[in-house]
Amino acid sequence: VINVQGQVIPVLSLRRLFGLADCAVTPAHQFLLVGTQGRTVALVVDAVTDILDSADHEMKVADTLLPGCTYLAGRDGSSAGMITVLELDTLLAAAGVHLPADPDEQWGAAHAAA
Repeated sequence: VINVQGQVIPVLSLRRLFGLADCAVTPAHQFLLVGTQGRTVALVVDAVTDILDSADHEMKVADTLLPGCTYLAGRDGSSAGMITVLELDTLLAAAGVHLPADPDEQWGAAHAAA
């Protein structure tokens, strides 16, 4: 967990879900705060290079990239490079990750799976 302006935020690494090796999470990592399953979580990311306004980009349906992949919401092949938008709730559900609604609740399966 991390503390963001007095709020306790659970930290998730999606590396295993994408077949990547685990790494020890440290305060030096970068985190992306997102809303999922009714609460805010911090995703561990390798790097953040830019923040884009989705209204400025035409997103394409992701079925053309990976047909049948339910956790991809869309993609954009703009000059900024390939941008992929995940349906995080769907991805976590498919991986069996359940986040506790209350930050004081035990992590259980969410901590073990993420």
